[in-house]
Order: sequence, then structure tokens, then C-alpha cells
Amino acid sequence: MDSSASPIASSFIQREWRALSCALIFLTRIPLRNVVFSAQAQARAVTYFPAIGLMVAAPAIAVYTLALSLWSHDLAVILSMATTIVITGGFHEDGLADAADGMGGGWQVQDKLRIMKDSRLGTYGALALFISLLLKFTVLSSLPSGVIPAALLLGHVLGRWSILPMLRYTPYL
Repeated sequence: MDSSASPIASSFIQREWRALSCALIFLTRIPLRNVVFSAQAQARAVTYFPAIGLMVAAPAIAVYTLALSLWSHDLAVILSMATTIVITGGFHEDGLADAADGMGGGWQVQDKLRIMKDSRLGTYGALALFISLLLKFTVLSSLPSGVIPAALLLGHVLGRWSILPMLRYTPYL
């Protein structure tokens, strides 16, 4: 490769690293130092969401596999779920609770948006969290233990991939 291609490759790698870093910081609680944010990096970050799903699924699968060798199937599922909540800081659970509180507690659009921005957990949010986590536990626990690693991998990767077509084909609210 000639020396004129090196700066282009280097700037490409730096741009993509910033985008990946933005996605990692946005979707997890994994600390990164010296990350330079830009509007371009934040916009490109979404393309890395499925990769972040893989990064969240890997420790969940490892915890599940280790826990299964020591304890019951159900306890291994619970520990795997707890692992993903710790890694993500409950990001998706918080969003679900905020949405449920807003949709259940407000009549007007302004009220719903105000409620969703409120950091306190309401009844609708608590119920949505309880049902969501219970449903996830029930579904995962009902699967054969050999299928759960694949289910975790697919769930985390496809769940974060699903935002890509939504962003492409739906209007921004």
C-alpha cells in the first residue's frame, strides 16, 4: 500500500472507532476514556448497535453457562438476565418504564412527554417492568438449556438491529 492511502485508512479507522465508542457508551455502562464525540460519530453509532448486542450477549452467555454448571436452570437464567441489566445499566428497562408511565398516566401529548421525562417510577412503569422481566424469565426458562445461548445471542443482536430498518423507513417523531 502506498503512503497516500495510509492517512485515508487511518481516518476511516478513527471515524469508525468513534462511532463504535459512541454506541458502546450509549447502550452500556462500559467506561471508555478519551472518546471524542461528534455529530457524525453519534449518527454513525446506530450502525454498531448490533455489535453492541453481541458485546452484551457474550458475558450473559458466559454467566449462564457457568451458572448452569453450578446451579439450577432457572437460577442460571436469572443470573444471565442480571448480567445484561448490569452491563446496560437497565437502559432498555428504564425506557420501557418511562414509556409505560407516559402512555398510562397522561391524556394529552404534552402530559405524556412530561411524565416520560420524569425520573420517578410510576405504577404503569413498575407493572411494565415486572411483566416484561417475568415474561423474559418464563420464555428463557421454558427453553432447553442448550438453546439458551443462541436465544440470548439472537435476542440481543436482533433486538438492537431492529432499530436500523425503523430509522430508515419510519418518520422521526
